[in-house]
Amino acid sequence: MDVEDQYMKDLFGEAEHVPSITTSAPAAKGLAQRLDALASSNCCSKIAWSRFGCIASVAEDARHINLRVLMRNPKSGEWTLPKPTEIWPSMPDSHEIVHLAYSAMGNDLAVVDSGGRIMLYTTGLTLGSMIPVHVALNDSSDEMNTIVGMHWLPVFLHNSKVFSFFFRSASRNSDTWTAKIQQYHTPGPHNPLEGKSALVCLTRKGTLRLLWQARNNQWSETTVELEDASLATSCSFTHASFSPENDGLLLIAHQLCRATRLYQLRINWNMPPKQENDSQNLTALPNPVLDVRSLLEEHFMSPQNLPNHSQDDTLATTNGNNVDSMYEFHLAKLLFVPPAPDQGTKEPTLQTILAVFTIVPPSHEGMMVDPSQRWGLASTIISRWEVQRDVGDNLSTCFDQLSVKKKAAAGVPLKHGTRLKRLDDVVVSPAVLMITPVRNNTMFALTLSDGSVQFRYRNTMDVVLPDESPDEVQSLTQSGFSFHHIDPCLHTAFSPSACVLATLTAEGQVKLEKMQYTNSSLNDIDENDSKHDAIAAIIALQYSSACMQYKVTDDILAILPANLGTSLTRMIVALCMRFLNVEFDVISGDYQQQILPLFRNHLSFRCFSLQNALGAADKTGPRKLSARLAWITLNLRHVSQSIFFHLRSDQALKYDSAISFVGLFKWYLDLCCYLLQELNSLHYAIKHEAHLGRPGREKDRDWIQEQIQKRHSPAMILLLSSMPRVFLRMTFRPLRHGYMHASNGFRSSTAMEQKNAFHKLLNTFHNSPVNQQSFGALEDFINEIDISIKNAYKTASLSVQDRSAIEKDMLLTLRIPPVLMPTVTAILTVSLDGLMSKVDPGKVHIHDISWLGLTDDHRTKKFNESRTIDVIRKVPLVSTVKLRVCPRCGSVMEDLAHGVGHHQPWVLQSHKICVCLSSWANPDGN
Repeated sequence: MDVEDQYMKDLFGEAEHVPSITTSAPAAKGLAQRLDALASSNCCSKIAWSRFGCIASVAEDARHINLRVLMRNPKSGEWTLPKPTEIWPSMPDSHEIVHLAYSAMGNDLAVVDSGGRIMLYTTGLTLGSMIPVHVALNDSSDEMNTIVGMHWLPVFLHNSKVFSFFFRSASRNSDTWTAKIQQYHTPGPHNPLEGKSALVCLTRKGTLRLLWQARNNQWSETTVELEDASLATSCSFTHASFSPENDGLLLIAHQLCRATRLYQLRINWNMPPKQENDSQNLTALPNPVLDVRSLLEEHFMSPQNLPNHSQDDTLATTNGNNVDSMYEFHLAKLLFVPPAPDQGTKEPTLQTILAVFTIVPPSHEGMMVDPSQRWGLASTIISRWEVQRDVGDNLSTCFDQLSVKKKAAAGVPLKHGTRLKRLDDVVVSPAVLMITPVRNNTMFALTLSDGSVQFRYRNTMDVVLPDESPDEVQSLTQSGFSFHHIDPCLHTAFSPSACVLATLTAEGQVKLEKMQYTNSSLNDIDENDSKHDAIAAIIALQYSSACMQYKVTDDILAILPANLGTSLTRMIVALCMRFLNVEFDVISGDYQQQILPLFRNHLSFRCFSLQNALGAADKTGPRKLSARLAWITLNLRHVSQSIFFHLRSDQALKYDSAISFVGLFKWYLDLCCYLLQELNSLHYAIKHEAHLGRPGREKDRDWIQEQIQKRHSPAMILLLSSMPRVFLRMTFRPLRHGYMHASNGFRSSTAMEQKNAFHKLLNTFHNSPVNQQSFGALEDFINEIDISIKNAYKTASLSVQDRSAIEKDMLLTLRIPPVLMPTVTAILTVSLDGLMSKVDPGKVHIHDISWLGLTDDHRTKKFNESRTIDVIRKVPLVSTVKLRVCPRCGSVMEDLAHGVGHHQPWVLQSHKICVCLSSWANPDGN
């Protein structure tokens, strides 16, 4: 046996070391080319997701752009991407599109081609439609003019910087959740013209370009050279990144020779001082001048440690400065991150530079059979530096030992400068393909070459792990949400709230990957589970944060089940109301003085929009009762606002305006009829109960509540809740003005077209059982309800906080509060009897309101299957008109892009967004 063993050793040489064969999963197709592109420029993103919710991606031919919008399918309730809209930029045949970047607000898109030409587009009247505003026909295009770094300047309305809000976390104390919210100023320069954009970029040869938008929306450009031209010729720039600092910018730029330079950039816009009521403010134009100052230079930027092999073939590490390292490293991304909002007790963060290096093993590493597999084994080292500004340098005390000196070293004034403080490197495997600051620069989102996604804290670069704390939530990842099973992809973009990932395939197709709750389906979580409230809190925190930062919120809704449970829905909406600090109690004071603040309180209607979206109709059944209440309130706000501000007693009504108001008048009158139908049904049910020997149902709160749920009707709560009741009451006066003007116009008009217009508006009154003759009775009815509720609150000695809590609870649960039962009893008896004595009950009962879509009967379903209603103008649409569609609620309106000038002022003001406050989109990419 020993002899055989010796033969085996002699035959196979067991005493000699044989390196092991390294196996790895196949690298994603095109990974090597993608890593090469990352190593050549900081501007090579072929997909981008705007704050408005539009996804732009480069098509497979690299010659045109596809625009897509995340939309909810009304039939299934799922959020998907429809067919794209195509944009074909004008560029030379030899060029390709290499980079896309949306502006800070998300309304402008920069398209960069391989020759460094920048084409600019602005959002049209709908998401998915972009208008070219800068075609770059005169831009020089060659290799040295390619863009290696780009930064959009922020846009400030009213020409002044405003506070930004950071929702850091939410914590629970007993049963009360409280959000920790910080206000901070957004630093950096901005275009001094109100609402206008600007961007700055660096070319490979070192030209700094500033493109800015003028009052007439035309774009201009000014440039400056960073260094002497010979510097760029001998060692061109490869990566650059900008970071705002006070009223200027800091620029970090990396060169092909691995040198890194830090610059300070200031923009002198040369605008005259703004003076109050000065007409010159409206005509003055900026004449910007760029001032660049070099702060420091690092001659060799590299990772601190690189893997290597020693002579005995064991893995070792070597300093990155050692060019003999067997491992290759390339700078893949240069990121300049501004300071995060102050965290109070913690030390404030500084400007931070992140250099993402791709580490590639040698082709003979581990005897790999296929040398291309080494790209699949690529990893990443993230090197970090903090920028320390105005650091004082003391003169060394050794100079005190000189025999001849003018003064002691301690007496020499400090020399202030800029330093880079190196932080510990971070090793990530496999290779990082994208790194994005999220949550107000407090975290980073990373996508890796194997398709996985990581979230890391900024300060420590530790991976964010789920702790699923039931009492404190900070981020979706910490609360147990994550991305599952993503196929390897080379180009990715995060949604505005970083909860949905868009991936671009090699064929130019865009796929969506949504965060999911790790442990179970959200609908499987019991109301008494400790995780239930925490999940509601983190969703509400994300939604509230997006509302305050002018971000689209549809991506947050997309990660929720299509038919979310009632308990979780109710708590999410309740916490949004709390975190956004919105009030729905508007019964105190003069309602005339409350109208303007009420319409401007967009955050309250954001909550209604959320409540409607979480209970919208889908294949499982009709719209939830709470969603129906929210939907009526949103539409009531739109109709009352459009009528109230554009119909006055002292201004005659033009015939074309009369035509535009027909749909709004009919909707409001039919809504009043709907309320009377629902109240009468309940009234007759009470009488029927009394006939059966069960009297007193008008005082039985539980029985009335049961009837509300059975009939799926929010009519009673609409009258009890102060906000929709104010909208109802405030519309009567302009309706009277409209009837008066229409009557006068019909009598005084001589042209048949004008007479027909006024006649059509008058017919909306004549054909409704609720018309001008019953306005007084209906208005008195609502005023009686208002007085009764005020008296009920006063009798109960309720505080402002108690009253506010009751109003919110009614909107959330649609339950009648006990304190308002006397009002309910009065409505169903004395008040309703008095109103119906002045309105024809028979006509009210048979009046067709199916077009409102507020009931679940056969007639309503049949109407909605065959007809389409313009949600803005409240008129039926013919099948041939071009439409806009709401991505959230699925409502439609006629696309007025080509004839908007012929419509009335109220249409021009209302057609920009849906009644649910969502932006419009093109249906199916048309």
